[in-house]
Amino acid sequence: MGKNIMIVDDDFVTRYIVRDVLETGGYRVVAEASSAEEAVTKYKELLPEIVIMDIVLPHKNGLAAAMEILSFNSNAKIIVISVLDNKLLVKAAHKLGAVDFIHKPFTPVQLLEVIQN
Repeated sequence: MGKNIMIVDDDFVTRYIVRDVLETGGYRVVAEASSAEEAVTKYKELLPEIVIMDIVLPHKNGLAAAMEILSFNSNAKIIVISVLDNKLLVKAAHKLGAVDFIHKPFTPVQLLEVIQN
């Protein structure tokens, strides 16, 4: 365990909950971002091992940010998280290179299982 993780979500409460679950599970949250632009900048600075990326973000969506991160580092591990439960969206996330997809709401156990995989 002990992987470095960045959380990207425009909702402070969601970031807080995800951070709490991850840190309780033994992971290290190295950054949080509330927008796609901030996520890309912080990713390039810190190179976290895993990025948990919400899709719905202001100005530019999380899939666009994921594409930018993956074009910078094709080995980036991005887990998409969203309240949107749409099979085409899940397929698009996987096609662009996301390693997994978590639907909101999620349980701490679900989140930790995805991170461990």
